[in-house]
Order: sequence, then C-alpha cells, then structure tokens
Amino acid sequence: MPNKEIRSGKGKDKLKPSIRFKQLALSALINQQWLSDLIDQQRTKIPLSRPKVAGILTNNEKNILHKYRELRSDSERESLVNLMAHLTVFSQIPPKLRARLAPYAYFIILGPKRKIIEQGREPATVYFVLTGDITVTTKIWNSVKNKYIERLEYLSGPGEWLGEIDFLENQKRQQTFTSK
Repeated sequence: MPNKEIRSGKGKDKLKPSIRFKQLALSALINQQWLSDLIDQQRTKIPLSRPKVAGILTNNEKNILHKYRELRSDSERESLVNLMAHLTVFSQIPPKLRARLAPYAYFIILGPKRKIIEQGREPATVYFVLTGDITVTTKIWNSVKNKYIERLEYLSGPGEWLGEIDFLENQKRQQTFTSK
C-alpha cells in the first residue's frame, strides 16, 4: 500500500521526515567516534607555555655547583656525581663520563632574554637546561631587506642539551640560544 500512496503523491510528505530521521540516525551512528573525540577536544586545553618547575636542586646542591672546582672537597665532588646520576638531563651519559664531567659542572641562573650562545662564536661550553625555556634562532640573510633576520627554529626545554654538536665537531656556533 505505501507504494500506491507514493505514486499518487499523498505519501511523499509522510516518508520524507522518516527518511530524513533514518539518515540522521545512521550518520550519527557512523560518526559517533568523531563526535566523542570532538567533546574530548573541547575539554582539552592546549598549553601555550611549559609549566613552571619550583626547583630541581636544593640550596646545598646549588652552593656546591657555584663553587670553583679547585675549591670543592672530595665529599662535595662525590655528592655532585650522585646528583648528576639522579638528574634526567644526564641520564644519557655513561657513569664514567658523568664522573669525569662533574668537576666541570657549574650552576648559573639566567634572566629572561639573555643570549646564552651566539651564532658564529667559537664553542667553549655545553649547557644543560634544568628549568625554563630556551628559544633557538638562526640568522638568515634577507635579500629584500638587505639585512640578517632571526628565524625561530624551535623551543628547547628542561632535560635538553645546548651546543653539544658544535662543541664536539669543533665548528662555529650554528644557532643562537636565548633564554625566554
């Protein structure tokens, strides 16, 4: 019977809403995964900056790192090696190399917008980031403006090394590192 109604034109109005509802239900069922992901995305906040870390080192450890290596006692050297063993920054380094590196370790606090390493300079040190963010830029020549422009390469954060490649390969610094 529905076919006779459709042919005569009476049943078209009745069928349209039901067909539309079925299509809507079907598309909702198919896209259910995407709809649930959309709700999760709305609740997710994208961090624009890294969370602040209160402090990794104690004041005693900072005092040891502030001393010149000639003035450190044997117990201070030993505690420094133990400290380096527990920091994730130094986890990639073998224990023997960590022990040899410990006398050369120093702790410095840098303010914002301070150049740590400048492009084109000779390498003298390697830096390890304990807290904070470092912007890594490269100077490139802009022929339109006839001057060098700094281009942001990436952001470096806690647990990363700075300037180790240039130091190991004994070449001039390829990038500028600035505290954020």
